[in-house]
Amino acid sequence: DGARGRRCAGLRGLQILVPLVFLTISPADAATCSSQRNGNWGTANTWNCGRVPLSTDDAVISGNDTVTLNTNATVATLTVNNGTLRHTSSTGYALTVRNGLTVYGDGSVDSTGSGTLTITTTSVTNSGALAADVLNATGNVSHTGNGSFAVGSLVFQGGGTQTADFYGSNARVTDLTVNAGTTLSSLNSWTLNFWGTFTNNGSVSLSNATLVANGTSAQSMGGTKPVTLGSLQINNAAGLTLNVNLAVNNVLTLTSGVLSAPASTVILDKLCTQGAVAGGSSGSYVDGAVQLSFPNYGINPAGCTFPLGSAARYATVTVNYAWQNGLAGGKITGRTTSGDHPDTTILASGIDPAKSVNRYWTLTPEAGTNIGNYDATFQFCNAAGCGGSDVDALANPNNFVVAQKAATTWTTLTPSAPQSNQRKVAGLTGFGDFAIGETAPMAPKLTKTVSTPTALVGDVVTFTVTASNTYGEALPAFDVTDVLPAGTTLTASATSSGTLVTSGQTVVWSLPGLNSGSSARLTLAVKFATRGVYTNTATSPNSAPARASLTVLPGAITHFRMDEGAGTGARHQAAVVLV
Repeated sequence: DGARGRRCAGLRGLQILVPLVFLTISPADAATCSSQRNGNWGTANTWNCGRVPLSTDDAVISGNDTVTLNTNATVATLTVNNGTLRHTSSTGYALTVRNGLTVYGDGSVDSTGSGTLTITTTSVTNSGALAADVLNATGNVSHTGNGSFAVGSLVFQGGGTQTADFYGSNARVTDLTVNAGTTLSSLNSWTLNFWGTFTNNGSVSLSNATLVANGTSAQSMGGTKPVTLGSLQINNAAGLTLNVNLAVNNVLTLTSGVLSAPASTVILDKLCTQGAVAGGSSGSYVDGAVQLSFPNYGINPAGCTFPLGSAARYATVTVNYAWQNGLAGGKITGRTTSGDHPDTTILASGIDPAKSVNRYWTLTPEAGTNIGNYDATFQFCNAAGCGGSDVDALANPNNFVVAQKAATTWTTLTPSAPQSNQRKVAGLTGFGDFAIGETAPMAPKLTKTVSTPTALVGDVVTFTVTASNTYGEALPAFDVTDVLPAGTTLTASATSSGTLVTSGQTVVWSLPGLNSGSSARLTLAVKFATRGVYTNTATSPNSAPARASLTVLPGAITHFRMDEGAGTGARHQAAVVLV
């Protein structure tokens, strides 16, 4: 140990210098590989670097050379100057460009083969002609100049913020997708034609861009997130279905085809007086909800029109108002729905369902909206020339009124300056649903209650029918008919006025009339012979039926055996019989 310690002490007195050598081990050095003749991508003598470009190489196609992609390939960058990259195969190939694809004015990328050309790249700069079946971009995409941009499926998948610019009128995609976690934005003004599906699962804010839906088959805009555009033009007779909320900052242009929004809203942020909507007809309208922005000043006489329709019929509503103190303006959402209002079908709106306009309109203000007193003009179809007729065959449009539902109350409004295909009502202060048609004949409002929701077989239950006059004038004589369900027996009846005639299960209650605001009551005591769920209905001509239901349960009768003496130790028995 002592010797080892002395050796170590001696070594501590030495300084040993060891040179450090750094080695860099890599594949062949990165190069710029330029085309030198027409040929296949996968052929070495197509390139001046003496090999097929590697994933670390910058590839350049120029000299009017045509390079045919005949293999999957990966390069660092690809620049197409005045040559062509062509895909002509029935086999699909993938081209990955790790650091950007650039196509200059005299260059082109095209795909004419039946196989799929898929290009995945970071950024894309095109001023030439770029055509691909699939283009996956993780960076910015820019199309400029007089060239063309035609992509089957353009996918923004960078997972961060990407910009897009498509200048000129020659940019087209069939399908456009923004993946989750990706933000697609641009403040520039440009136009992109799209023919298929726009799917947004990230964030889209193209506040000055114009998207033109001009395919030849039905198109859609969906995904999981809303979309913001500068302008949208519908120019496809097959239409566009909107499955997410869409905000349009500038102009919605309706040229051809229907913009259908079954469960979403088209939000037009530009003031409606400044041209937020262009076009609109029986061949191009919004079938769904449209939100317009109203100014804080008067908009008489022209007003602002919601470009609404459904069932191939143009059915707008126009809102106008004069300047008034305290106007704040705001946002109002409008829509029209085909068919009679549900309250009309049950005779609760004051409109005769057999003599009506078979649609209704809904106006809903955003919180804080104030446009004061306003006029509303509702347009409907009353001729074959506008896609058919909304008007019942028995109806006389000269007799049409407008009924407004605010909260739960319907009010009948007298229109001004009526026309055969529209009705205007003035001085409105509230919003809600609006229905048009002839006034329903005066009839009582019926209600019915039952004394208990459940009963036992053999019980007697009381039904109460109330007939009310909700009009501002006396109601003439009328009958109320109540047909008792099978399995029941009427044991007693009473009425506050009128007379009763009973025949079998049918009770007819005849009243001489009711003064305005008054009501009358009929009480029926009914016994139930069998179990089950029972509904009792009262009806009167032109009145909504009144119903009440209850459940009748089996009655329980306990029979005890009394043939054994008490205290004998024998088990007592009992039988329960359900009746």
